[in-house]
Amino acid sequence: MSDHRFAFRQLLKNPGFTAVAVAAVLASWLPASMLAARDDEVRTASDSSPPLSVGRTNMVSRDEPGDRLVVHGTIFEADGKTPVTNSVLRIYHTDASGVYSREASDATDERNPRLRASLRSDANGRYEVHTIMPGRYPGGKTPAHIHLLVSAPGYAGQNATFSFSGDPALTAEDYEKHGRDGTFSAVRPAERGPDGALRCQRDIRFRREERPRRLESNKP
Repeated sequence: MSDHRFAFRQLLKNPGFTAVAVAAVLASWLPASMLAARDDEVRTASDSSPPLSVGRTNMVSRDEPGDRLVVHGTIFEADGKTPVTNSVLRIYHTDASGVYSREASDATDERNPRLRASLRSDANGRYEVHTIMPGRYPGGKTPAHIHLLVSAPGYAGQNATFSFSGDPALTAEDYEKHGRDGTFSAVRPAERGPDGALRCQRDIRFRREERPRRLESNKP
């Protein structure tokens, strides 16, 4: 019993060590599924990972094959007018041949994409990603697309995956479904700029996060 009291006093004297010790204990009994789910979440500023680029990032090297593409836009609140600063964006897509990773047995397996990046929106809610135009999956039946996942405190996470107008794999139904959303549409044009690169604007509208209501017990 005295050993336990001594250990407890030592923990109180060193709160930093206490936090590490508690984290180690939790990691020892938390289910593996919970730990895996945490790894899949978008990293936040409180993590020990390097700080994310703000406003702009380059996710491909100069020798990456493919047509140069700049994806840019603004993150807004639900009104589509008020920018949301410091949002976390995660972006990934296939290479020019339509493959996520040549090491995977399935070309359409997006769990470990080779071309990916993360960044934060700037003080005006804007972001810009320099990459290449992705290719359609082998077989050509699925439109080329970019996965864009966005999160911010107090908002529901957004899946802003989008394709490019003019893609032969898009159907009339696709255009009808997304044609009225303007720059928030999941089908967006990519236009050639003076520098020879394609540019595509994809704005994103957040929804407020809905918190579950607490059930109150009936009082007599």
